[in-house]
Amino acid sequence: MRKEDLINAVSSIVMEDEAQANMIEALKNQDTKRHGGMKAAGVILALIAAAGVSVPAYALVTSRLQERMENMTPETITSLEQQVQNADVDSDSFNRPYSATEQQRMEQLYTEYLEGYFPQNDLLLADSEEKASEYVQSGLLCFLPSTSTFYLPLYRELTDEEILELLDFMKKRDYALLAGEVMAREEEQRNLIQENVKSGGITEEEAIEIAQSRLQELGLNVTGFEMNHYYDDGKDMGVRYGGAAYYNVNWSNIFSHTYYYFWINAEDGTILDEHIGGNEDNIVITEQEAIEIATKRAAELGLQLDGFEMNHGFEDGTGRRDIYGGIPRYGVNWANFVSHTYYYFMVNAQDGSILDESYEGHRKYPEEKIRQNVENGGISAEEAKEITRARLEEQGIDTTGVGCDIWFTDNHSADFDGKSYYKITWIHDENRKFYGFYVDGRDGTILEGYGN
Repeated sequence: MRKEDLINAVSSIVMEDEAQANMIEALKNQDTKRHGGMKAAGVILALIAAAGVSVPAYALVTSRLQERMENMTPETITSLEQQVQNADVDSDSFNRPYSATEQQRMEQLYTEYLEGYFPQNDLLLADSEEKASEYVQSGLLCFLPSTSTFYLPLYRELTDEEILELLDFMKKRDYALLAGEVMAREEEQRNLIQENVKSGGITEEEAIEIAQSRLQELGLNVTGFEMNHYYDDGKDMGVRYGGAAYYNVNWSNIFSHTYYYFWINAEDGTILDEHIGGNEDNIVITEQEAIEIATKRAAELGLQLDGFEMNHGFEDGTGRRDIYGGIPRYGVNWANFVSHTYYYFMVNAQDGSILDESYEGHRKYPEEKIRQNVENGGISAEEAKEITRARLEEQGIDTTGVGCDIWFTDNHSADFDGKSYYKITWIHDENRKFYGFYVDGRDGTILEGYGN
């Protein structure tokens, strides 16, 4: 799985803005190997551990593929995982490049594949290099797991069926890798909860009951809402809630754009924090209008969208530490997993303006805000980075060779008394450790830290 594919996977997960942004930004800094596989997926799970997000395994695929992916047997998922783990190399290889016409047909067939046009057969697997050579000499397409090599027919081009078999195999492998990581994380969660209960803490069911009672006290009706919950052991540098272990129980209604979050002390059941979100009264632009605005902007930039998959969604901006300062917005993005090209637009739901856009390495929102902050006498992004580097070194943490992601936002919420801030995240590629800081954009004061 490529890093960008994982980023798209995370973008489709319903979670708090802060948690989603942490994961996406972290992945952008990763130097992934192989198909991204275990390494990049592990980065997601490391961040999930701190952010506390319940990730559906099907988040990797579009709704049109969901049923096909979910119908894979546990044996198939395990087999695909083992193929990756047991391979002797760090990346896929091919015995020959795709021809220009094969590449063109692959892009077209990928679009049809997303719409439900699947192959009749599975990709042929070879158990040795000798067998792979035999298949190729017979004019067959095959894959050798031990060397992670795709063997394409040498004297002819791939058929449509064979291209679909390739696409299907790659998509299933990517899904299996992320699904395996999620299942491992869920098992870890169960073990942590058992330890918490043995030490006298409350159960997950009790936490849910406490949150439900609080909903009733607030007079909130969650009919038609989806409920999710997770456990966090609080070992995120001891910052959030004083290091206390907690349960997060939340309800969401994506149609009314309303969200309720409760953080419950896992030891004694007290409510540590709560968030009641919903910005629908401020929404003027419809989702369809947002799509049209983003499509028009893509055309203005000269971006070619043929063969791209489009996804879109709404965020109400009321999440804790919202990176866009509490503005409700629509996210509209296009992805081409064959050419690995991605375009992303954030449309303000209040006035239809382009709040943010990302294409060909350009990112509008933080660049403009950082420039304005410096012009108004605030610190620069580099200064904020060095402030956090110094703090980590004070704690004995070496930042040599550690990736660093920087975000800046105008803050219109009650957090940090309305101060604008940088969000700096340092990520260790080798051990999956990450350390984050919120830094006052005016004077460089560290407002809060987080990490694992």
